[in-house]
Amino acid sequence: LTGSFNFLQTGGSGLSAQARGREDRRETGSILARGLILGGLFGLVMIALQSLIAIGGLALFEASAEPEAMAAKYIAIRIWGAQAELLLYSLFGWFAGQELTRNLFIIQVATASLNVCLNFLFALALGWGLEGVALGTAIASYAGLTLGLIQARRRQQAVAPPTPTG
Repeated sequence: LTGSFNFLQTGGSGLSAQARGREDRRETGSILARGLILGGLFGLVMIALQSLIAIGGLALFEASAEPEAMAAKYIAIRIWGAQAELLLYSLFGWFAGQELTRNLFIIQVATASLNVCLNFLFALALGWGLEGVALGTAIASYAGLTLGLIQARRRQQAVAPPTPTG
């Protein structure tokens, strides 16, 4: 479902690149802020509408009661990671426009690595099964978001508009 919000990444990339090309430091920061606000708001809407999203998603597939119940549990946990994923789309677009694709790579590798480790820990070692996979993925998304926000802040501090003196 979050993939349908990919415009946060593609739109942010183009706008960020244009601001960078104009050397408009203030607009560069504004583009990031607007993308994060949109991603955050869309994520909150998804959380608020989680029951409808689950009902609609499950209605698309025919399954017996047991797989449907498992899918509903997975969705109920994973929806809490949707906001982090949408915020990451905004960050990814912004980083791409700033020509900082290395940051994208670092975030994606760190997030995927943590996801694998948490899924193994929760699902297999602790025996939480599908719920453990959903929880591990949601936690990894927020960890990736935290890393991305740290990197974005460093970038913004490096290119911040000069402050007026006296």
